[in-house]
Amino acid sequence: MVGPSPSEAQRIGVIKMLSEFKNITILPEHDLDALPLDDVIAAFIPYGHKQYQLAIELPNKTLHFLSRGIPILASGMPNLIEHPFIQKMKDFASFDVGIESSVKNFNDWQPIIKDFVKANSAESRLQLLGIKRESHIDTNWPQ
Repeated sequence: MVGPSPSEAQRIGVIKMLSEFKNITILPEHDLDALPLDDVIAAFIPYGHKQYQLAIELPNKTLHFLSRGIPILASGMPNLIEHPFIQKMKDFASFDVGIESSVKNFNDWQPIIKDFVKANSAESRLQLLGIKRESHIDTNWPQ
């Protein structure tokens, strides 16, 4: 488990709850490239149930994990894009189903995830809007 939490009290509660599980390592917030992802079968992205989260369809961190071939299990985002490798978790039972599905389909999903990431890259989104990337590059920036 990696990342911040909204409050110190919440962080302490989560750590206490998860500390009984020997297969969970709790880390502070990290850059994604600094994490050992070789043994990761899915990324959990827990969101609360706040009004502004109703509009979330694809958080940036989703594409970050998918670009490394890691399926997503997310909660609290009712309008999250749905794909077999992006699953909405509604309760504890759905997490079990999501984990089992990720284990079973991990290798088969890799080419589909790759295509999804390519179709949702910054380049393809700009192209969809009719914007050429080079028109936004300031050549006077230091290299």
